[in-house]
Amino acid sequence: MKVCKKLFLSGCFTLCLGACETDQSLSSPELERKAHSSVVEQLSAADFFENSYQETLQRDPMTMESRGEAGVYDGWNNLSETFALESLAIKKRQLASLGDNLSRNILSQDDQLSYDLMEHELKIYIADFEFRDHMYKVTQMYGDHITPVNQLLNIHKIEDIAGAEAYIRRLEGLPQYFHQVLASLQRSASKGLIAPKFALEGARQQINSILSGKPYQTDAENDSILLANFKQKVTMLKLDAELEDSLLALAEKALMEKVQPAYRDLQDELRVLAGRANVNGVWALPDGEQFYEHLLRAYTTSSLSPEDIHQLGLQEIDRIHNEIRSLMDQLEFEGDLHAFFKFTIEDESFFYPKGEAGRTQVVAEAEQVIEGFKPHLNDVFMTQASADIKVKPIEPFREATSPVAFYQPGSPDGSRSGTYYVNTFNREELPRWQLAAITYHEAIPGHHMQVSIGQEKEGLPSFRKFVDYTAHSEGWGLYSEYLPKELGLYTELYDDYGRLVMELLRACRLVADTGIHYKRWTEEQTIQFLLDNMAINRDRAVRSVRRYFVLPGQATAYKVGMIKILELREQAVEELGNKFDLAAFHEVVLTNGMLPLTILGQLVNEWIAERKGVSVKVQLEADGKTS
Repeated sequence: MKVCKKLFLSGCFTLCLGACETDQSLSSPELERKAHSSVVEQLSAADFFENSYQETLQRDPMTMESRGEAGVYDGWNNLSETFALESLAIKKRQLASLGDNLSRNILSQDDQLSYDLMEHELKIYIADFEFRDHMYKVTQMYGDHITPVNQLLNIHKIEDIAGAEAYIRRLEGLPQYFHQVLASLQRSASKGLIAPKFALEGARQQINSILSGKPYQTDAENDSILLANFKQKVTMLKLDAELEDSLLALAEKALMEKVQPAYRDLQDELRVLAGRANVNGVWALPDGEQFYEHLLRAYTTSSLSPEDIHQLGLQEIDRIHNEIRSLMDQLEFEGDLHAFFKFTIEDESFFYPKGEAGRTQVVAEAEQVIEGFKPHLNDVFMTQASADIKVKPIEPFREATSPVAFYQPGSPDGSRSGTYYVNTFNREELPRWQLAAITYHEAIPGHHMQVSIGQEKEGLPSFRKFVDYTAHSEGWGLYSEYLPKELGLYTELYDDYGRLVMELLRACRLVADTGIHYKRWTEEQTIQFLLDNMAINRDRAVRSVRRYFVLPGQATAYKVGMIKILELREQAVEELGNKFDLAAFHEVVLTNGMLPLTILGQLVNEWIAERKGVSVKVQLEADGKTS
């Protein structure tokens, strides 16, 4: 799972610095007319793409900071409804300006692709806006309640006094930020759009963790997570004791007088909403069926129906079960499939040690898996990522409700490494046989390679370096679990079993996700489905199912994307024969940035034709245009 994953309408939640508010007196049509009133200036394709990207980015300071843009950031994104309407007006104006500024037919082939992708992105944004209140703002997995904490812990730099003072101003600005979060939650709730009860209760628990320790409890043994982070970063400045004490005092004052009350107000609202909540799929929301079909199209970039996806999952489960049975024969295991599943999730030999020793060992072994793949990079990649990657345990405040692992991209300028986060909270949920496949998925050759190659590609328009199509990104991640098998890197049978279990999980997700949101399965029904069909304990099954409830559709993209990439590769092998080159195929898949699967297929077809020496027109997705 890639954290920078774009919830398909994440753009609707971008904001301006600090507590700024736009003109509340302007209605949506007036905002749109205002946005359209600017004089259209003829620009080169590169300039137009960059200007449009920068116009959007400048309204999103938290993303600017995460991408390594120069500056000291002391505010938060603007979550107001007025700002969201203004953003929509800007996107509509950009879409109109695209055709006014650029004559697509005379552009180069690369620029035509960028044109079509920008047009696609803008249309998706505008279509998504209708469902902006359907997406849950606060859950046990992600949300506006933990985004600021992650930003301060992992993104905000303190390299001088100005950085420390900016950190403090951000703490002081959290009440305004959470005021907007509350307004957003209440607006959604007024329309009957409330997250499941467990999601709201899980978020309240996370807030309790954020507010534990000093200065909130004076008799606590440890500092709170934000105070500890601030102290650590300020200490690195090596200031004189008086100045350092002054900064710490200001931070503690902001934590007590601003942060704690703001979080308590949010907790109170979450408690009220939890009292009104139930546990249903999005089918139960107003316009829920249309919303789910919209999500499936957005996440899979395909025309597959919910029933198509459900049946695909059942077929894949049968296939993978048979592969596991074959592996059981090699291991000479006596018993049926379910007995084998039970053995692999309960036998003590498969677990890492408890406590800090186990945490250290997990990180060390993940690093070994990464290093073990590096000698093969030249065999499978023409372009390689230069960015570094580090492995870190998920922080205590969110580990109990986080997935087993995820990837957070580094900054494009290389000042911040990509980070592979691994969850060491529950040793039974990360058996030894699973670590290799997860690491390949999140790190190398998976998300780290994929994201870094796109960000580092010279000449690629900026917006294409950061756009995220889940079926492409997570399809590559799942494909990256399979690729090491072809290279002979799963030297232990149980590691290969771990790969199969991970693929089985993604096949089960096709069934579970559509089961919840299309076939109206209950939470318990879905949990039992996972328990019946894969190697998983009940605690992890519960957490997995609750993920599918709060991220409807997202879990279907992995398998759909992987199947498409493998289909395209098989097509290329069949048509090219000895002209097929795996590294060259990966070049096409990765160096164009994230793409809808339809366009990815068209580009692979073009590459096949070029290697065969055949001239061909490539049909692009946007409005049946050709190049």
